[in-house]
Amino acid sequence: MKNDLSAAYKLGIETLNSLGIEIEPYPDDGFLASELAKTKKMIGRSIDKLANLPELTEPLQLAAHRILKELFPIAYFTSPNAQYLCAMKFVQTSILYGNSQLSAFGYTLYAFTLVNKYREIKAGCAAGELSLNLYERWDNKELGACIFHMWGALTLHYIKYIDECKPFMLKAFTSGLETGAYQWSGYASINYLWVCFFGNESLLKATEITDQFIPVLSKVDRNMLAYHLLNKNAIAQLTTPAETAAEPETFIDEQQLLAFANSSADLTTAFVIYLYKLTLANWFGEVDLALEYALTGAEFLKGGAGHFVNPVFRFHHAIALAAACTKASDSDCKLYRKQLNISLDKFRDLAERALSCKLSAQIFINSGRNREVVRRQLCSSTIL
Repeated sequence: MKNDLSAAYKLGIETLNSLGIEIEPYPDDGFLASELAKTKKMIGRSIDKLANLPELTEPLQLAAHRILKELFPIAYFTSPNAQYLCAMKFVQTSILYGNSQLSAFGYTLYAFTLVNKYREIKAGCAAGELSLNLYERWDNKELGACIFHMWGALTLHYIKYIDECKPFMLKAFTSGLETGAYQWSGYASINYLWVCFFGNESLLKATEITDQFIPVLSKVDRNMLAYHLLNKNAIAQLTTPAETAAEPETFIDEQQLLAFANSSADLTTAFVIYLYKLTLANWFGEVDLALEYALTGAEFLKGGAGHFVNPVFRFHHAIALAAACTKASDSDCKLYRKQLNISLDKFRDLAERALSCKLSAQIFINSGRNREVVRRQLCSSTIL
């Protein structure tokens, strides 16, 4: 994440276009569907055979693969649908010109696309296995962080329980530090924290985890450091006794961070800020604030694509709207119910396909929603 995401994104698009790879900057779902159909036609009956493609040697196409790799995370933050287009272009160019070692990363992006965007679990698993197999064949350590992160943090939790995803995230974090891929180490660290804090660890354990990551991130990735500090803000609010006059400790200014996100077209950071605002408002029974954060945060939901916290937001969004309906006017209640049903449908869709989301649903149902319950559960259970 850089300060001028829009400029970096524009430059990447223009460079790829000059190399003959046309990227629609802000593709809609219809455009993506046509590109997916094209990609599937090029792949044929089995993606496994792409492991035997010839080696890519054409210099300009090698450069295009490098640019696609760098463009993907920028698209993730600024133009979510374009991230899926990057994945498809990676596969298409590999089929046309041969596999580069970066193709291993491209195939895990395609797995992410199939699973996250289209819920094609079986095909996504095949693409993910192809990526991991090629990574092992070529033993390109520099790709370890990004491949392990995309597979473990953004794809596998739709398929396996979150405890089976955590080792990939830790491998991504370590690999990034070893190879200088600090950006990907940062991504892995925050996703690991999220599956612990919003998943199946206690507040005490989540605090220990983030305190272990923060010293490293303060040196190598201050952008993801900000996300960890947001988590510390949340834990401070949850653990400060309600009966005391002391204000919870603040580790980062949310409003300044939100202003940065808005000025740099950073959908993901805005989404993360409202995720914490919404969940805290629900836990503390602040119905009006929860409604405000649910409605505003939904505008940035695409910035959380693939993350474990996407269904977390969906669920809390539903809670906030349901609570608001109890005292809303008939017209507002009708609007809230419509949005509530959309959110619940999305959550059900995730829960039907993802073991981790089934676990999360039980966690959510059993969770406390006020400060006293949270404090009692501090050292022994999940509060989410």
